[in-house]
Amino acid sequence: MKSNKRRLLRRIMTILPYPLRHRYLRSAIEVPGDHPNQDFELKIAETQEELEKAYGILHDSFVEFGFSQPHPSGLRIVKYFALPTTTTLIAKYKGEVVATLSIIRKGPFGLPLEQVFDLAPLESNGRIVAEVSSLAIAQHFRKRRGALLLPLCKFFYLYIKNYMKLDRVVIAVNPDWADFYEGFLDFSKIPGGVVGEYEFANGAAAVGLWSDVTTWEDRFIKLYSHNDLKHNFYKYFVIDKLNCIKLPERTFKKAFDAVMPPKMLDYFFNKRSDVFNKLSSREILALRSCYP
Repeated sequence: MKSNKRRLLRRIMTILPYPLRHRYLRSAIEVPGDHPNQDFELKIAETQEELEKAYGILHDSFVEFGFSQPHPSGLRIVKYFALPTTTTLIAKYKGEVVATLSIIRKGPFGLPLEQVFDLAPLESNGRIVAEVSSLAIAQHFRKRRGALLLPLCKFFYLYIKNYMKLDRVVIAVNPDWADFYEGFLDFSKIPGGVVGEYEFANGAAAVGLWSDVTTWEDRFIKLYSHNDLKHNFYKYFVIDKLNCIKLPERTFKKAFDAVMPPKMLDYFFNKRSDVFNKLSSREILALRSCYP
């Protein structure tokens, strides 16, 4: 029944004009009636085991959908993951990592999206930008992604808004998912439209989107606060508490949560991959400056 409903929704979405499509999408998605129970945990990846599981899910998902070539390690590891300004969020079910996404705060390597989009207008007046990247759900868990995707969106909303001191956030998505981010999460297209060859995703088509972090709450109030409880995503994202979300406990204010000590860096970027061998001399110097 749920799969038939999803197919009908996709069919309707292709027919409706742009504004009506987004309005229909917002009315079709409901606040989860059964919030993730104690079997779920959404947190920052902190251990080598958690990161290895996350990179494995990311590898298998990207290879399956043609966004990456297979790697002998079975892991997708990119240079941005080595930076202390990159944070990897994970979802665990009964202790098993089942989903991941990374938030790449702009640092010495720039952002993946800058390969194809000019982000300078978004950075004007000293605004700080980060990219939401590398979202993947374990294949065996995708039938249950409805129970996971919205809490994961709430997690990255809370973390970006309250912990990363950001002004803007950008994301590259498959064109099939653009309506979800534009219509439901109120992202806007980055000038430039759809990209036919996004190198970071193995040349796949991608739509570049952005959102103003500083106005998220006001925009969610405008979109959702007047709705009934089933569709009030302002209440869900901003007010409701989910016990499964474990936000970091900090003793002082900072803008990111670095987790990679030297041994972990060596393990992932030298022993399990050859990422460091592919860095330019400028990138090597920049990386060294991040780890005094």
